[in-house]
Amino acid sequence: MASSTESLWKTLYAFSKSKSFPEDFMRASVYISQIPSDSIFWKNLMCVKYFIIDGEEQRRLELDPSTKDVHLGKYILFGTEIRGC
Repeated sequence: MASSTESLWKTLYAFSKSKSFPEDFMRASVYISQIPSDSIFWKNLMCVKYFIIDGEEQRRLELDPSTKDVHLGKYILFGTEIRGC
C-alpha cells in the first residue's frame, strides 16, 4: 500500500541519464506545442529548481549510506503547487 505522500505524486515523464543535445529539446518543444490536447504541459506550468543541500541536512545525508553522493535537492512547480524533494 502506498503511503499518503507517495499517493500525491504522479509519474508524468521519466528522463534518462543519457546525453541530450539542443536538437532534442527543440523537437520535444515543437511536439508538445503542436499536440495540445494530449499534452499535460499545455495547460500546466511545470518547472524544476535544483539547489545544493548544505548544513545539517547534508551531514545527515552523508551519514546515511543509501544517500551517498547526494548533495542536491529540488523544488518542483506543477500548476500552482510547489513540491519539495
